[in-house]
Amino acid sequence: MAVQTRSNPAKAAPGSVVNPAANLARELITARQVFDWTLQGKCFTASIPVETDSIDGIAASEDLAHTFMLSSDRGGSKIVVPICTQIMMHTNDGTGIVYVDVSVIRSANDVATLRTISGTSMNITNNRSDLHGNHTATALYTATSSALDGTTDWLRIKHYTCQSGQDGDRDNAANANTVIINHLQDEAPLVLYKLGSLTVQAIGATTDPTVRCVFQWAELDVADYLP
Repeated sequence: MAVQTRSNPAKAAPGSVVNPAANLARELITARQVFDWTLQGKCFTASIPVETDSIDGIAASEDLAHTFMLSSDRGGSKIVVPICTQIMMHTNDGTGIVYVDVSVIRSANDVATLRTISGTSMNITNNRSDLHGNHTATALYTATSSALDGTTDWLRIKHYTCQSGQDGDRDNAANANTVIINHLQDEAPLVLYKLGSLTVQAIGATTDPTVRCVFQWAELDVADYLP
């Protein structure tokens, strides 16, 4: 069944079949919500370049240091809805346990000091191959952020353990050391706004782990969802 884009609601005669449509007219449609967002150019993917080595994690959990971070824009022109986070552990030596913490940092409205973020930018592309639509979110690796206090400013939402050395066995690598989080099905969806962030910390008990990460998210116009 074809998918159409239309600017005005379309009514069908009784008994006829109407194709699903990109929801530019704010009508009810039969296409999945994420597919509809993608057709409108609102979905994005971020990852480190293929040629870049996996990123070093950290030796212990730190309030200010995050291996990967997806952040909404400071001004709040869009709300950011994470769709999927994929985390791939690449540590292949030792026998210790590697931990992965996935956390949410509260938005700038909730902290006393408007925090700043620095790090190396991940590559970001629109999920439509014609690159329709612009993003306002930032995606960083080896990210640091000021004015963060782990007891009040951010909340762990996922915690995983991985066994070091597992990826030396190709049959165990994906099962043991790859985590895929579907944010729209695993739990209530997250909404990031005004520097609200989704972060990944890769923590090695004995040696710093190496890790890769892919973020996918949708950016929605604030005017459509907030008064």
